[in-house]
Amino acid sequence: GFSIFGSSSLCLASVLLLTEISENARGRHPNLFLFMHELSNLRSPRAFFPGSSLNIWISVSGSYCQNSSKLSGATTYDDDTIFSKMNHSKMKHSGKREAVIFPTIPLTFVKNLKTAAKCSVNDLLMTAVSEAIHNYCQAQNDAVLAERGASIQCRALLPVGFPRSPVELNDPVTAMRNIWCMVSCDLGVGHADIEDRLRHVHAKTQEMKEKPRAYMQLKVQNNLGPYVPTSVGQQTVFDTFSRHSLVLTNVPGPAKICLFAGKPAKSVQLFFDNLLTQVDLISYAGQVYGNMIFDADQLPDSEIFGRLYAGSLVELAKRLDIAVPPEVQKAATA
Repeated sequence: GFSIFGSSSLCLASVLLLTEISENARGRHPNLFLFMHELSNLRSPRAFFPGSSLNIWISVSGSYCQNSSKLSGATTYDDDTIFSKMNHSKMKHSGKREAVIFPTIPLTFVKNLKTAAKCSVNDLLMTAVSEAIHNYCQAQNDAVLAERGASIQCRALLPVGFPRSPVELNDPVTAMRNIWCMVSCDLGVGHADIEDRLRHVHAKTQEMKEKPRAYMQLKVQNNLGPYVPTSVGQQTVFDTFSRHSLVLTNVPGPAKICLFAGKPAKSVQLFFDNLLTQVDLISYAGQVYGNMIFDADQLPDSEIFGRLYAGSLVELAKRLDIAVPPEVQKAATA
């Protein structure tokens, strides 16, 4: 077990340093990740707290903090495409949310695609969503897409889950709890070619798996977050969400039909009304279900997203020489 954030005295020391940094921020919002960024830039952080536990934390977090902008709100906003432009420093939930239900996709088709592409199911579905966003912006004659092309920044917050111990899984109190955190990932929306997009997404998800950013993020939010003032925590969450374009989640569900109140649940959907646009995908009983929840005032002609999503998978199948189920082909042209 890698546990260096467990000490309450360590967390208190971190909060004291956060307060010191925030007071010197000269008008900037107090932000947990601003604190980590500033900490990583201190010339001699051990002079503040000479205790050995904090020394370990500073040594480990120093290299992490240099890359904290990839995870947090201490970054630039995503580019102002028509899909992302509602995300800014004063964004608010309009209360006018709508949902687009994506076409149902056979899981075997998605698995055939991922096998041919030598990537994961998650990579395939993320690529399909990215392609749909790109084609939507293109259909809307988006000037930012035309100008910036492949250099566009359009990031998703991805919920990343962690394995639980046998003790947690066998305890009725903790068995239903997940261990997870949000991690930032660029979707490569600006790429004109879907194969380039797939390579981009695969490289980003591989990086997430190989580097400790997600684990460090989990430790920060669970062991440092509870000790900071509520206003700091709220501002940090807002700064993080407002700088991203969507939350994207893909959940593997039961492989067989389940019963609800004694009746078979023939299909499922995962709906989450978030501050950001939310795309939710879930596999269930051999099918992949999905939807997008968005601000109805901000995305015109949003009903085409389902068709664009299916069309992305059809295009991938064409490139990878995989047979397309008739229902998916029909959904892509409807």
